[in-house]
Amino acid sequence: MVEADAGQDRYLTAREALDRIVEEEDFPDGPVERIEMTMLGNGDATWRVWPSRADDPVGGFIRAD
Repeated sequence: MVEADAGQDRYLTAREALDRIVEEEDFPDGPVERIEMTMLGNGDATWRVWPSRADDPVGGFIRAD
């Protein structure tokens, strides 16, 4: 059994999260009006993006692998 290293930092930085978000398949091409990124306490992140002139956002979830 492998034990987790409690001293290891598994959290994403804002830059790492943003880089991964823009590479997501659902991230829109072209200009966006707004992006929301929420860094979660477990190291994961959620995101929502409003493409230009869109009524509804596109969003997703990324894991802090």
